[in-house]
Order: sequence, then C-alpha cells, then structure tokens
Amino acid sequence: MKQLLFLFLLSITLLSCERYEQPTYPSLSGNYVIDVITVSTDSYTDVLYPGDTLFLNDTNFPMDTIAVGFTKLGFNNTHMGFNIVENQWGDYYFEDKFPYTCTNFEYQGNGFFWVIINGIQYSFDIVQDGLENLIIRSKTGRFRDSNNNEMELTFTMTMTY
Repeated sequence: MKQLLFLFLLSITLLSCERYEQPTYPSLSGNYVIDVITVSTDSYTDVLYPGDTLFLNDTNFPMDTIAVGFTKLGFNNTHMGFNIVENQWGDYYFEDKFPYTCTNFEYQGNGFFWVIINGIQYSFDIVQDGLENLIIRSKTGRFRDSNNNEMELTFTMTMTY
C-alpha cells in the first residue's frame, strides 16, 4: 500500500509540473548577402534578384546603392556592419559599422530593430530569423521612390560564413 501511495504521489508530482519557458529574443548575429529585395508601394510591387541594383534617392552611403546578390551586411551583438572585409588572419570585420537596437515584443511578431546610419534612422521588422537566413522589412515611410511614393522594402538574406 505504501508503494502504491508513493507511486501515486510521484506520478502527480512529475506529471502536474508546468514547464516554464523564458521568452527568446531574436539573434541577428551573422554575416549575410542580400539575395532578394521586394519593393512594394500602393501602386506596384517589384522584385529584384541577383544582378539587379536598387538605388535609393533619399538615403546616404551605404544604404543608397544595394547590389542584390553582392551587397553583404553583418550583425554582431551591438553593430550592424557593411563592407565586410577579411584580414590576413582570416577574420572578418566591418569597414562601416553602426550600433543597432533590437527589441522583441509579443505583439510585434519576431521583433524589430532600428539603426542610425550617418544620421538617418532606419527601422526594420524581423519577418523571419532562421538558422541560415534572415528576412527583414522596412517600416513604412522611410523609403520613397522617384515619384515620392512611400516604399516598403523586404530584404531576403542568406548567411554567408
């Protein structure tokens, strides 16, 4: 009888515990190449593939010209970097790096981040943060086309190394 009571109490203890999971924050860390850019406005949607170049009139270097399939950017814990260069020891570093802030709110999906590049603030929603890829979408209003229409840009990137 004691063994039965012990097994009963043990099974209640083990089976009735609720597993606690701490919320996770997006980890953007890695170096990426931009594979696809989707440009969306109220009147059109355009998709740019490797070999295409996106020219942005209302921005400054390094966001003014993005060569799809060639432009690389990277994230570490504190900086978003462009112009990734390999040194003589095989380490990679950013020639141009800018601090970013990443936030995760449950109502925001995967979170978002913002970065100030040469005095201009850019904000991006994190659409997907996978093991080998990253998809980010610009918040509306930051980019404009040649007709002054607001553009939403979606960058699909693949981790390179």
